[in-house]
Amino acid sequence: TRTIAVVTKVDLVDAGAELAVHELLLNKKKRMHLGYHAVKCRSQLELTKGTSIDKGVANELAFFGQHEYWRKLSPHLWGVPRLSERLVSILQDNIRRSLPKVITEISTRMAETQKELLRLGTPLESQGAQRQQFGKWAEQYLRLMEAAMGGQYELLPPPNKRRRLSDEEKTSEPNARLRAALRVEEEVFRKAITKAKRQIVNTKTQEEVEVGDAVQ
Repeated sequence: TRTIAVVTKVDLVDAGAELAVHELLLNKKKRMHLGYHAVKCRSQLELTKGTSIDKGVANELAFFGQHEYWRKLSPHLWGVPRLSERLVSILQDNIRRSLPKVITEISTRMAETQKELLRLGTPLESQGAQRQQFGKWAEQYLRLMEAAMGGQYELLPPPNKRRRLSDEEKTSEPNARLRAALRVEEEVFRKAITKAKRQIVNTKTQEEVEVGDAVQ
């Protein structure tokens, strides 16, 4: 859908072979979606003589208009000017087909970027606002370090300074670390042992009770 086969140097086609090339340009011999186009570029002799582009185009038009076979072709199938027009038309068609998809993609990315900007919070445009925000981050970092050293991994500010978290932040917040998890398991284990001891004591007779047994 984007390719035109350009046949060059048709002025060098051997006598008697014109019909085969003629059939090719009519897209009969080997079909292509956008077909073929014939051009006659300036020869090496014309380039050596310094023939201008405009003069070369004029010579090309005269060649196709006077040739026994090429003048039978539809004018839109030969010549550099017509080739330019066809390429521009194809490009415009492709743009029209692709533009809705490009607009949709741009709109989606803009919406995603806007969400990211909202997550970043209020823009810190002044140096004072930047210093203030940096101080808050430093304070939060120190608080989290103290909590980590004490094995308390809630990673949240004190209740009086705690901001409301979004659902997304709640699910992504690491509320437990190894030490805290071990403390939880230790508490569960301790309660289980205490409960087991009480059950054992309850099943013992008065003579079987020993020093250290828990008594309800």
